[in-house]
Amino acid sequence: MRLGLVSSVVHTWLCDLIEEVARCYPRLELELTVEPTPNIAAAFERGALDMLLTTDDRHDQTCVCADLPPLAMGWFGPEGMRDEKLSLADVVTSPLITFTRNSRPHANVLALFSDRGLRPSIVHCITSMAAIARLTQRGLGIATLPLACDLAGPGIYELDVDAQLPPLPLYCIWRRSSDVATYKAIADLARACAERHQRQT
Repeated sequence: MRLGLVSSVVHTWLCDLIEEVARCYPRLELELTVEPTPNIAAAFERGALDMLLTTDDRHDQTCVCADLPPLAMGWFGPEGMRDEKLSLADVVTSPLITFTRNSRPHANVLALFSDRGLRPSIVHCITSMAAIARLTQRGLGIATLPLACDLAGPGIYELDVDAQLPPLPLYCIWRRSSDVATYKAIADLARACAERHQRQT
């Protein structure tokens, strides 16, 4: 199975999902493609991927789009900011390190600032969550990342900011022409893993 997924899943509950798939389908081979949502959507459209774990829904006659529990998002900073209480106005004075330009997390954080009449001074848009974490750890900005992701600490910590980030929606998408029973079963495993992660955050 050729599975396209966003890095937010990789750094939260992907390993749990792979374990569950291996337990239920021990002979199923997986080919994973980790890219931003527009890239995996395009690959799916041209038939290069069989299933998506993504942040954008898709509703048409050719596909099934199953909602998954969203990922709670948080603000993260380096060791030196660990115990500070910050307002959103404080956050805009630092560079902001976030996801790919025009992605759902990027749009959500800019909308949050806009609603308060604020605009970040500098916004770094990065496709790699690992790179986001490394830059944050070095004190090069304040990041937005999923809570309880495997990149937090040591050296990068959730910050106490007076504005909560909206959760990141997730969807599992596959073609109706696929082996529907198997794909639905894997979607159910993904939902169970996402729910378990949600309870831990």
